[in-house]
Amino acid sequence: ERQFSNYFVEAARRPGQASLFTESGFVSEFESATGSSFTGGNYARFLINGEASFAAKDSLIQNARKSILVSSWAFYDDTTGYEAAQMLIAKKQEGVDVKVMVDNIIEASHGTKVVKMMRQAGIPVVLHKDPERYSDIWHVKSMVIDDQYAITGGMNFGDVYSHKGSGSIKWRDTDVIYSGPAVLETKRVLGGEWNSQVTSRGLGFPLVDTGAQGGDFKGGSARIAVVLENPPTNSPILTSIVKGMYGASTRINIENAYFVALPVVTQAVLDARARGVEVTILTNSKESIDSEGKPIVDAMNKCLIPLLQAGAKIYLKQGAEQTLHSKFMTVDGEF
Repeated sequence: ERQFSNYFVEAARRPGQASLFTESGFVSEFESATGSSFTGGNYARFLINGEASFAAKDSLIQNARKSILVSSWAFYDDTTGYEAAQMLIAKKQEGVDVKVMVDNIIEASHGTKVVKMMRQAGIPVVLHKDPERYSDIWHVKSMVIDDQYAITGGMNFGDVYSHKGSGSIKWRDTDVIYSGPAVLETKRVLGGEWNSQVTSRGLGFPLVDTGAQGGDFKGGSARIAVVLENPPTNSPILTSIVKGMYGASTRINIENAYFVALPVVTQAVLDARARGVEVTILTNSKESIDSEGKPIVDAMNKCLIPLLQAGAKIYLKQGAEQTLHSKFMTVDGEF
């Protein structure tokens, strides 16, 4: 857990400093710790809740001209899953290269009809599984369109996320859309996983060309690093969270559905408070948390007590009508 350099921690403690996130020191430290490089020249915009995210997703799919690579935990057998499948099938019929990857275990309970419909229309669908770790879940929700745009975040293709469909529960979630060099890195990461599944299991599907294609990027001023987590052997997302906390000089804002903190995260928050960093945490209450999260809510509250005692501001989402599903953190307004 203590794999973070003394330089970085000591730099984070310097009084009166500018944010580390505007200096080259953090960038190099982050890249070394996560094995992923920041790329500049990206446009990025946050998509708050399903209406905004699926307006963007639907538009990108409908206007795709060359390729669509979709990764999701699941496509649901509901309005959102059916509409997305219909749009993807239409693009396949237009000659667009469409590829879909979902989790093998979850497909049996979420989206069986929709996945079958896409397969019957000729769309290659990989049901992701690790032959050495049968109980693991593929939980990556990301989409790359025409090598120009990518959307990634917490939302699957289902009504609870999109807020489509009548009478659906509406979850609070966040995605990000971006355009620029980071799109090609996203394609390399997702395509690499697709190619590994296809070749190792002999699926016979076309491979993804993970080489740089040079898309017509919108471009902008955002610097983006793309990381894929596969714990316990490789945890760059956790590493980036902790490193971001140790780089904080003014404030940390955390929005997370299930705050059952690992000791290294708890210590990073406590150390930030000891440096005078303002910490604000928003998570679910017993009323707002989803049914699968209810067994852990008491453990989650226990994890929050020492952070509250250290002066962190803790907010619990009220009401049972909308579960908080977003996992989001900002540091010093820069990271």
